[in-house]
Amino acid sequence: MEYENCLKDEPLPLSQLRSRVSAKTFAWLQQAEYEERNHREALEQDEALTSASFFAHDEDDWHEAIKRVSEWKSSLVNPDGIGGYDDLTGTEAETAPEKDDSADAALVKVKYVLSEASGGHGETIWAAARHVSNLFADADKCRMLLQPCFTSQYAESKKVTTAERNHPLIGMRFLELGGGGGIPSWTAMRCGAKVVCTDQSIPERIRCLAESAERNRCDMIEKLSLKDD
Repeated sequence: MEYENCLKDEPLPLSQLRSRVSAKTFAWLQQAEYEERNHREALEQDEALTSASFFAHDEDDWHEAIKRVSEWKSSLVNPDGIGGYDDLTGTEAETAPEKDDSADAALVKVKYVLSEASGGHGETIWAAARHVSNLFADADKCRMLLQPCFTSQYAESKKVTTAERNHPLIGMRFLELGGGGGIPSWTAMRCGAKVVCTDQSIPERIRCLAESAERNRCDMIEKLSLKDD
């Protein structure tokens, strides 16, 4: 059921996100959801507001036209990967690279959900986030980027495990502050890191991060099950 939910473009049930956040944060999200539901019910009951809203239908169509769940994937050709150029207006930047799958190994694919909540730039995927994610996805480039860490880590022992040779992020702790879409976090997670991703204390912003983490977790489990088959 959880994986089936992740195949849809609709928001995941809050109950499915319980393990992606702390108990305190989950209770906070529950309260926010309760207040939001009450607020919407109050608006629906306000007949005067409904009849006076000439743009209500157009706004509904606008939301339906935009895909909630977006995808970014790493690239051997494009330094910023492929995807992550869409914003919440449903348009794509003119500078977005050609999506040439034949020239790419598609090393890592991640899903993310952007928040519409105001405050900060949580609805924006910065070029730096795409670029560093693309570096993380490539094991050799990531190893070069983190070389100072490894020099310290292996100062006392020159033994390197098979997992570390496969990808340097395996087993490492990864913290992202002000994650927004969280593409670097989900890329690191896909590469084997233990990830903590944070953002402003805005319920919808945190819920989108938790949903992104859950969607990528479901994809990883499905990918492993297909390998076993």
